[in-house]
Amino acid sequence: MSTAASIPAAKRMRLLNCLLPSHSKIALIVLHTVYSPEDQSTQKSAIHSLLRNSVLRCAADSGANFFYDLTTSSLSAGDHSQPTDAIHPDIVSGDFDSIRPEVLAFYRAHPPTRVIYTEDQNETDFTKALRIAAKEITARSLPAEAIVAFYSGTGRFDHLMAGVNTLIRAQTITNLPVFMVSGADMQCVVQPGRCELMVDVGLEGPYCGLIPLSGPTRVTTKGLKWDLSDQIMEFGELISTSNEIVADVVFIETDKPLLWTMTLKKPATDSM
Repeated sequence: MSTAASIPAAKRMRLLNCLLPSHSKIALIVLHTVYSPEDQSTQKSAIHSLLRNSVLRCAADSGANFFYDLTTSSLSAGDHSQPTDAIHPDIVSGDFDSIRPEVLAFYRAHPPTRVIYTEDQNETDFTKALRIAAKEITARSLPAEAIVAFYSGTGRFDHLMAGVNTLIRAQTITNLPVFMVSGADMQCVVQPGRCELMVDVGLEGPYCGLIPLSGPTRVTTKGLKWDLSDQIMEFGELISTSNEIVADVVFIETDKPLLWTMTLKKPATDSM
């Protein structure tokens, strides 16, 4: 395994900076996210960090329901720890088949939120929102270091796989790293070559996985309980699941794209 000095800065990623207040600048895309008031309470710190770190806030279709419900629940509870204008999305986009009618009407009537109808059914709302966010970052020269898609981590398996497919396609849309983050775990695509994942912010859970995405994939790792040493992974044979992080830095070398997934520490209950 090569040393960190031989790994380009663009392939050295601190994955969970987005969940620490004022530690990164991100473009935030909220996907389909259904949280009860109890869920919102539990995830308060993560949600507020994502909002505070965001230089652009987008809602992919029913993701607007989350922004709307978060705003109304915060106001009704008298919580002023997060300014109301920091909760509103900058952009709501999608084919609007899952956003609630009253939410769509609200954002259409409340500029500066921009409502963008995207009809194309050959792409998911996540992919279309990613395209919009990438163009917005470039057009406005926004200082985003990553694009983070937030979702609740529950729901249909095909929706999750569609999200993974967007992560794979992301490199054709933006040069920024793209992460999916829920209250329970996070995912990103590791591109071919060598990379360094810094897992030292204190929010990482113990478990992780490396999933091959493009057939037989030769992988070497350092920093996992069950490291791989020039081994071939593929579906139907070996894949790395329920592995464990045992170092602050994980080195990965791969000849094809991999999906990296890891758990997050369960947050302490907080009041929203």
